[in-house]
Amino acid sequence: EEETTWAKERLVMIDPIGRCLSYEIIENNVGFKSYVATFKVMQVDGYDDQVCRIEWSFVSDPVDGWKKEDLESYVDFCLKHMVNKMELHL
Repeated sequence: EEETTWAKERLVMIDPIGRCLSYEIIENNVGFKSYVATFKVMQVDGYDDQVCRIEWSFVSDPVDGWKKEDLESYVDFCLKHMVNKMELHL
């Protein structure tokens, strides 16, 4: 049986004019000791407000026992999950 991963997050900053927000993980069972991420909604040149690009960046301490590929796989999973949630609400 696969263990469910979880993270408790806290909103650090929200900028409605700049269309961005930052959050940090404050508790988790994944192994993150320090993790802060920023989402920014950016307009795509040549399109109206109905088309945008979402930029997600983060800074994290290494997770004990993880290789670079492990972090990449986890981030890929999280991104796909977020995209699926966003598509459900369009």
